[in-house]
Amino acid sequence: MRISIGGFIKTIGTILVFAGANLFLLEMVWRMRTAFPPPLKPQFQSLPSRIADRPKQVSKKRTPHAIESVSRVPVVTKPTLLFRTEPQYTDEARAAKFSGKVRVSFVVDENGRARDITVLDSPGLGLDDNILRAIEQWRWRPATRDGVQIAMPATAEVIFRLL
Repeated sequence: MRISIGGFIKTIGTILVFAGANLFLLEMVWRMRTAFPPPLKPQFQSLPSRIADRPKQVSKKRTPHAIESVSRVPVVTKPTLLFRTEPQYTDEARAAKFSGKVRVSFVVDENGRARDITVLDSPGLGLDDNILRAIEQWRWRPATRDGVQIAMPATAEVIFRLL
């Protein structure tokens, strides 16, 4: 196998050029690394150990002002219907073949009874009195605020359907 001297020099020159370029790149990387050192670790990493080493300061006295300054939202529950009677149809309503919804407003008192009953959508036909009598018989679990029974306004829909 014959290798010419020109080819050999050319091959060696190519190798040296690549090696020189690689050396140049390595030198640049080294300079960049020393010019921009890696960031230091944050100082607050040792903070928890310093807090743990410190003795705990516990106040044995509780002032009433500290307890009163905390705002507290009261827990309120709605009234729950326990017993319901349906109002009776009147002869006038049957003759008119009335069917529909009637809205009623009232207050459920602390004893679970409805008071201050008002018919909001009056159908007439003598049904108002029957609705009032029926709602007076309804029984409720009263509303509560922080476990204490309270009076609360409520609305209901009474549905009339002819069968």
